[in-house]
Amino acid sequence: MSASVQPAIDGWFATDGSGDPYLIGGKCHQCGTFVFPPRANNCPNPGCDGDELAQVPLSRR
Repeated sequence: MSASVQPAIDGWFATDGSGDPYLIGGKCHQCGTFVFPPRANNCPNPGCDGDELAQVPLSRR
């Protein structure tokens, strides 16, 4: 019997080509700040007025 793998929270995890999971975060286009959990807008950096964040894979280390 194989176990089904389900993410704890939808939209926070993805899997690579070999099926290994990784976290998904956001990255501000304007200043390069990373954020977790992922979101689409409102850069968390108080010195940046960027309002668009790209969805990016986060490092596993």
